[in-house]
Amino acid sequence: MFSFQSKVTEGNGVAGSFGVPTANLINGEVVFSEGVYAVSAIIEGQEYAGVLHHGGRPTFGQKASTELHLLNYSGGDFYASTAVVRGIKKIRDIEKFQNADALFTQIQTDIMRARKWYMREKISQKWAEITLDTKQQKEEKAVNILISILSSASYICAYSPTKKELNFLFPLAKKLPNATWSFPMIAKNEMRLHDCAPEKLLLGKWGIGTPPSEAPMSNINALSVVLVPAVAVSQAGARLGRGGGFYDDFLQKLPNNILTISVMPDFAVLDEIPSEPHDMRVQKVISV
Repeated sequence: MFSFQSKVTEGNGVAGSFGVPTANLINGEVVFSEGVYAVSAIIEGQEYAGVLHHGGRPTFGQKASTELHLLNYSGGDFYASTAVVRGIKKIRDIEKFQNADALFTQIQTDIMRARKWYMREKISQKWAEITLDTKQQKEEKAVNILISILSSASYICAYSPTKKELNFLFPLAKKLPNATWSFPMIAKNEMRLHDCAPEKLLLGKWGIGTPPSEAPMSNINALSVVLVPAVAVSQAGARLGRGGGFYDDFLQKLPNNILTISVMPDFAVLDEIPSEPHDMRVQKVISV
């Protein structure tokens, strides 16, 4: 990704007429591909989430520009200030839209997705700050809470955690010796569940435990509960995933009577998470 510093100048006001004011940036040093990006921007010592448009403006037939919209800014104009901009994630390529309304609709989607990627980065930073002792304490608390909920669960869909997720799987499995376990496997861009004991998981492509290919397919309709991973969740169950959309697709197909739970460290339980139509909620949130 990229990082550059630029003076802020006033644009022609086209984006502002849509209620999405932008500041023009002059970037003559750092070369990166055209597109729309989720970024962070530091202006006058304050960091903001932002959306950066870098490239042509084919919908209006205008020349290329680099324009910054701040997502959580409520002050006045900051022209003549210096902005330090750092790319977080490319959201999409530059496109030509049929009309201004179509462009405005896409901009709203860009803003929501940029906000999500900024949230993911902030949660990642929180994980970098947490001590091993604190993480272990949270994992022990998670196991104790889950045992009280899952004591009678016979068929549990779980997941192998990444380094930036609570690792309560094996202690939980030891306390539920009679349960049948199911785990996800990504194949041909689709998530499928396979029955597998936790100790039989293999190290997968992204360093995450995955069931062996010969493991039997799970009976999704017979599941007692699904433990759902997330980067963050809201108190109401809105979920910020890793960005692949696999769990959203899966949860859409899951019968409503199957309990879905996300177990999160308290710093990853937020008041609100922006949601798109395809985003699926979990039924229960456990904060530790």
